[in-house]
Amino acid sequence: IDALRVMAVNPIGYLVVPRVVACMIMVPILAFYGVAIGIAGGYFVATAIKGLAPATYLDSIQMFSTISDFTLGLIKSSVFGAVIALVGCYKGMQTKMGAEAVGFSTTSSVVTSIILVFVLNYFLSTLLF
Repeated sequence: IDALRVMAVNPIGYLVVPRVVACMIMVPILAFYGVAIGIAGGYFVATAIKGLAPATYLDSIQMFSTISDFTLGLIKSSVFGAVIALVGCYKGMQTKMGAEAVGFSTTSSVVTSIILVFVLNYFLSTLLF
C-alpha cells in the first residue's frame, strides 16, 4: 500500500474497487449454482431414493417458489458480496506488519463478515420479502 502511494496510485481505486465489483458479480453466480445444485440434489433424492414421481417434484417447485424468490435471493447475495469484500479490504488495509497481524486480520475479517451477513440477511429479508 505504501508503494502504491509512493507511485501516486490510489490504493482504494487500485485494490478495493476491483475486489468489491468482483465479489458483487461472483457471489450471486455462486448463489445461483448453489440453488441449481440444491434443486438437482433434491430432485435426485425425491425421485431416486424416495420414489416420488418427477412431475410431482417439478410441480411442487413451480407451486411453492416464484421468480421473485430467486431474483431477490440474487440481489441479497450481491449485497453480501459487497459487504464481504468491503470488510476484507478494510481489515486488510488496517493490517500492521508481520505474519501474526495478517492472521489476526484474516480471522477478524471472517468473523466480522459472518456477523454482518447474518444481520443484513435479517434486514434484507424483512425489507424484500
